[in-house]
Amino acid sequence: MSPVETLASLNQTSLEALTTVQNGIVAAYKRAARFLPTSWIPATPLVPMTRGYVPQVIEERYASKVKVLEANKSFAVRLLDTASPAAEPAKTAKNTKTAK
Repeated sequence: MSPVETLASLNQTSLEALTTVQNGIVAAYKRAARFLPTSWIPATPLVPMTRGYVPQVIEERYASKVKVLEANKSFAVRLLDTASPAAEPAKTAKNTKTAK
């Protein structure tokens, strides 16, 4: 197994473990939520925590994180390209004639 395949396998296993834990937490919360009053999340003085805003805040926050990850990926690829540029295409007779 190549290092890339090993990394992909480890990432997949980690994601599956994370999802399993998250599913367990959601299931436990659903059971507990039946006994909690609907207003158990207190409003903060600076940000009203109303049910209407929470989904929008979650979406915006994660959309922002996706953009940051894409920027970091682009940065890493550009650094790699700088440190180890791709080989130039081999010159052929056709390329040599047009270059003259």
